[in-house]
Amino acid sequence: MIINDDYTAVNPELVKILGFDETVLLGKLNKHVKKNEASGKNFKEGKYWVSRTFEEWVKSDFIYWSADVIKKHFRKLVKMGIVISRPDFNENPEDKTKWFTIDYEAVDKL
Repeated sequence: MIINDDYTAVNPELVKILGFDETVLLGKLNKHVKKNEASGKNFKEGKYWVSRTFEEWVKSDFIYWSADVIKKHFRKLVKMGIVISRPDFNENPEDKTKWFTIDYEAVDKL
């Protein structure tokens, strides 16, 4: 019960730079980006993207955080240039789903 296939290992060097919570979030986002890459899903503008609302992030990956906390962590990573966020891939203008991907070059420069 302690160890399963859905745990996130964190890089201590990234924790020093980003903070623990942001590193965990980045790890989960990476997992989903790579999953979409493997399936060929959500490929736009030369990158693979993850599309979810913040409430969906709570239900699927971060039951211990609120949607507002997740939004705060994403905002920090976007501001740092590590995560890219796009709302305009949605076909329906009323759709509030956010699209996220990682700028892997920016992460490598850390």
